[in-house]
Amino acid sequence: MRTVEGAEYRAPLLIDAGGRYAPSLRALGLKSEDPDFRQIGIAVFFDAFADAPLHAWDRHLYGHHGAMISGSRIRPGLYRYILETDLADKQATQMRPVDFYESVAKRYDPWIYERIMREPRTGEVWAMAPIGFRVTQVAGDRLLLAGDAAGYLAPLTGQGIEFAMRMGRIAAETSQHALAVKDFSAATFATYVEGRRDEVETAIAYLRHQLRVLRDRDALLRAAHDDAYRVEVFGPIGAHVTDRGWLRDN
Repeated sequence: MRTVEGAEYRAPLLIDAGGRYAPSLRALGLKSEDPDFRQIGIAVFFDAFADAPLHAWDRHLYGHHGAMISGSRIRPGLYRYILETDLADKQATQMRPVDFYESVAKRYDPWIYERIMREPRTGEVWAMAPIGFRVTQVAGDRLLLAGDAAGYLAPLTGQGIEFAMRMGRIAAETSQHALAVKDFSAATFATYVEGRRDEVETAIAYLRHQLRVLRDRDALLRAAHDDAYRVEVFGPIGAHVTDRGWLRDN
């Protein structure tokens, strides 16, 4: 690392957990788009949001190109509701992000639309695209990538922090071994690559399965009333409900 004053600092090993903007991704050109799910996320913040369930993640699924609006109360006086959908849909409209956000709500969800047009907004609207990305390698000579820096798909399950903690534990174990044997080559970090695959790849594959189902309106309609199928698609988290959601048939 070279500072603006010109001083240089060196280390035998770098663990980069810098998120989607990790320095190593840019410097080494390791990031690429996810070809299956090129999504956009647009978030709007509110002072209040009538009838939003507390202590829960409120998700509205529309069965069109993975479109959904999700949100929750962050703290008293601050609510965030996010639209996620295919980036191509946004690009085709040439709308501003906030106008596109409102148009999707108006098209699919009168309940949401009424509230986002009525409730007082706060802060700035933010948009991010594409949300997901792949990384060509998560370990190299003197380098380990952890957390979102090792690749990101979608915030659907909210498991990003869990994945980061799992990778952090494996990175620590691998680094301890590398320091002991004084070998920081990519070959030494094979255990990190394997450990990461064992810990998170099954969950990531299942997340990809869920994202495909979210593009299938008929599947979502079935999941709304077929308990066994809903468990198959969404897992135990979606198994028990007391207040069912709905999709319009027209």
